[in-house]
Amino acid sequence: MSGLIMSFDLITYGDAFVDVIIGPLKPILLTGQIKANIGQITVETSEATIIGGKIMNRRLNLAPSIEKHGGGSAANVAFAVTKLGSKSGIITRVGRDEYGVFIVDQLREAGVDVSQVIVDGRTPTGVSTLLLAEDGSRASITYPGACANLCPADIDVSYIKKTKAVHVTNYYLLPALMGEPLIKTLQKIKEADVILSFDPGPIPLTYNDEKVKSIIPALKFVDIFQPTIDEARCISGFYAPSKIVEKLLTYGVKSVVLKMGEKGSLIAHNGIKIKIPPFKVKKVID
Repeated sequence: MSGLIMSFDLITYGDAFVDVIIGPLKPILLTGQIKANIGQITVETSEATIIGGKIMNRRLNLAPSIEKHGGGSAANVAFAVTKLGSKSGIITRVGRDEYGVFIVDQLREAGVDVSQVIVDGRTPTGVSTLLLAEDGSRASITYPGACANLCPADIDVSYIKKTKAVHVTNYYLLPALMGEPLIKTLQKIKEADVILSFDPGPIPLTYNDEKVKSIIPALKFVDIFQPTIDEARCISGFYAPSKIVEKLLTYGVKSVVLKMGEKGSLIAHNGIKIKIPPFKVKKVID
C-alpha cells in the first residue's frame, strides 16, 4: 500500500437510506406484567415504552412535524468525514427513483465520491422512518430497499486500494450479505491491504439467535469492531462490558470499541482495556 497514491482517507460500504423523521412524540409508559409476541419470539417484561401503535382501542399518535433527510450509516459516515475536511467515497445501492437521486445529490454536494454508487433498477431506495420522542430517543421502522441487494460483487478491489481504511456498516440490514457472503465481502476488502472497521448496526426484533450470530465467522477479518453494548450483548452472549470485549476478541477481532452511550466507550486491544468517558457537546453547530 505504501507505493500507491491514496485518493481517499476512508471508503464506506453499506446502507444509504432516506430518513423520514416524525415527531417529537410524547411516549407512553406501560408497567406491569407485559408479554409481547414478536415473530416467533415471546418477550416478557415489567416495563415498555411505546410511541406508536394501538392501545385500548385507541390509535396513537399525533405528530407535530415531519422531515426528510439523507441517512443510512454508510452515507452518514462518508458525509461526516468529508465535512471534517477529509476525503471519502461510498459503495452502496440506491433505487432508480427520486429518493435515490436525493441521496446521491446530497453526498455529491458534500464532496463524497459517488462513482461506486450502484443504481438498482429492481428495488426502490431504502427508507427509514424514525419516530422521535420528546427526550431525543427514537424508534425505527426500516425498509432496506436497494441496499438489501448489496453483495461481494459490488466491491471493486482496485477502488478499495485507493484508500487507507474501509468502514462497513449495518450488516443486519443487508440480508444479501447474511452469512457466507459477508465473509467473502470482508475477505475481498482485506485483499486491498487496508484497515477494516466494522459497525454491525441495530439488530431487527424478529431476528433469531442464528441470524444474530451469523456475523461471528467473518469477524476474523476485522481490525476495529464497533458495536453498541446492546448489539454486543446479543452477539457475544455476555452482559458485563469487560466480559463482552474479551469474548469478541476471541473471534479474531484485533480491536473492540464498545459503545456504551452515556457511559462512554470501552476499548480493548492486545490484552489492554481503556475506558473513555463520553464527550459532552456544549453547543451543536451542524
